[in-house]
Amino acid sequence: MPGLKYLCEESTFHKLGERLALVRPGLVFLGGSSFHHLSYHLIKRSTSRPLGVVIFDKHNDFLPAPAGHISCGSWIRELVELPNIEQVLIIGSESPEAFVQSEPLEKKAPLLPDKVRWATLRWARRELGRLFSAVSRIYISIDKDVLAEAGTDWGAGSMSLRMLLCLLREIQRAATVVGADVCGEVASLSPWPSAAELTQIRKNEDINLAICQTLLGREVAPRVTRPRNVGRLTASLSATGRQGCSSLTRV
Repeated sequence: MPGLKYLCEESTFHKLGERLALVRPGLVFLGGSSFHHLSYHLIKRSTSRPLGVVIFDKHNDFLPAPAGHISCGSWIRELVELPNIEQVLIIGSESPEAFVQSEPLEKKAPLLPDKVRWATLRWARRELGRLFSAVSRIYISIDKDVLAEAGTDWGAGSMSLRMLLCLLREIQRAATVVGADVCGEVASLSPWPSAAELTQIRKNEDINLAICQTLLGREVAPRVTRPRNVGRLTASLSATGRQGCSSLTRV
């Protein structure tokens, strides 16, 4: 479906939501960070009961979008308006003040509302504890630009993969994970990836497998595939247990 990358008209975005409703809940790979706003639809279908959302991201994704649009940098503004979203916790992001360094942004970027909390790496576990005391159902959204090891179109953060995997395990132990998604893939600038791009693609593939193995509780065999605009690999998470899975599926 064209017109999704970076900035999307609301009409197109809602049509996509109808298609994503057919994807069974589980672990979904979305592609590049420029498609992170697609997480909105995956989260929306789990809001029949109170839900907490944990987002690992270098950015807060709370900037305003042009009227009639939603973007990869604004989607959390829409997310907090959904019913039964109790709290959104962004881990590894820049602080809200990082968005108001220049005059134009200062006029457009409000501070985060009470429902949205952000945590530096130092305070991640403390904020997760607060979240667990408020809700028992958690959705996880991961943008790999939060990681120091990953190379994405939106830079790299300072979180180590080891810390990310440890925090994922803590979430699984303390709450029921109802679904998860991952973005932050590298897109080649040409039909044939360069040597540097191939190196980064392989590195991201290793990260993807580590996330799969952590969330699914078992090893996942690597697949050689050419990534498309929206990732096609999904994996079922247990709907009732705190961890576990069924199978990987292509949709």
